[in-house]
Amino acid sequence: YKESRLPGIAGVIEEWADERAMFDTPELNRAVALLFIAMMSRNRFTVGGTDAALNLYILAVAGTGKGKEAARQSLMALLNEHLPDEVDDTGTTPITNSTCVERVASGPGLSNMLTRRKDRLWLPDEFGLYLSAVEKQGSNEKDVIAAFLGAVSRARGQMGAIQYSRSERSADPVNKPFLSALATTNPETMAKAMEGALFVENGMINRSVPVVCSPQGSRRRQVDTQKPNPLQINTWRSELERFESSADTPHRIPLTPEADDYLWEFALWCDKQEEAALWVRSYENALKLSGLVALGALSDGAPLEVTLPIAEWAVSAVKEGISQFRDMIEENTGRNRAVEREWTRIEKKILSLQGEKPKRVVLHPGSQAEKLFKEGYVFRSDVTHGLKKGAKSWKEQIADLVLQDRVIEVEAKNNPDSKFPASMLAVAGIPK
Repeated sequence: YKESRLPGIAGVIEEWADERAMFDTPELNRAVALLFIAMMSRNRFTVGGTDAALNLYILAVAGTGKGKEAARQSLMALLNEHLPDEVDDTGTTPITNSTCVERVASGPGLSNMLTRRKDRLWLPDEFGLYLSAVEKQGSNEKDVIAAFLGAVSRARGQMGAIQYSRSERSADPVNKPFLSALATTNPETMAKAMEGALFVENGMINRSVPVVCSPQGSRRRQVDTQKPNPLQINTWRSELERFESSADTPHRIPLTPEADDYLWEFALWCDKQEEAALWVRSYENALKLSGLVALGALSDGAPLEVTLPIAEWAVSAVKEGISQFRDMIEENTGRNRAVEREWTRIEKKILSLQGEKPKRVVLHPGSQAEKLFKEGYVFRSDVTHGLKKGAKSWKEQIADLVLQDRVIEVEAKNNPDSKFPASMLAVAGIPK
């Protein structure tokens, strides 16, 4: 399934999500399909000898403007139709919130959200920035992550009561919470968050199925964001309902002997890896992926079982995801450090202009700039609208441009009201 759609309803949803997206990002389309199936299973199925639940946590890394928002919108469109708000006996008043949640303000908030409705999909964006705030003293993000880790691994158990030290708030225990997540981020901020190395040891990363999107995705001239949800989902749901199961008495998806052996060999392989903390839950994640694909294949008339081709794909998806994620972190961690070095050099040059008459100077950051900078941007202290708000500070964006093969021209102007006169620069976006 590397070069083709997944079987059954998963492939149908992949194609549907692809037609709604501005950029060709097949990795995100597949994440949409798998997470939709996970949420529709509603904790009624397990897979393998470990009774692994089918809730799924996908950590998707993609550059800015590469389809992360389109993936979130596609998931919300599907789940708002097929897992709508539950209503009271009158049939009109919602008694729960939506399945999809984009923002969680606190740990108690996430726990209480699961108390009201156990099947939830968390859709945090800019997850790298979110994780960067976790190490701050007394951060709400730390409580949210603690609650998230407690819930995402206990779909077949209980999430215990939580008492938060910084307030009188608490959260009641939740029995069999079925929490999935699509956490999206860009490579630079994720690498910066990972510099503390906290998130491997505490299970933040190894609980996930990392997905590193290819940067080569092409832009489409036309998209159909209002494309109706696939009608085939209704037929597939009918197949799903044939299995009499619940969260208390789930249906176990069987593995063929060949698939079982293959997945077990992968488990033993994971145990031998030097980076044990990174691979410790990979076997379970491969089981989850296998079970989800097997559920999706019901719409093709296939029996509900994990076959060897499904198991092979699941193992390769987990292996490649972790390997690509590790490589991405190493590459961007080095790049972040290079950005800081370049900025330090640029800043010194700019500060050296203070006290002089306003003039324009071309900064050449040695070998970096000689290889780079074909187009050029003018940086001016009196232009501030050119920088994008969001993931990166203006300093990081300027330093990034130094590393992207562009010539920087700096017009240094003294500003008596500024502590950093000539360094308060912004991208004017004017070609040289």
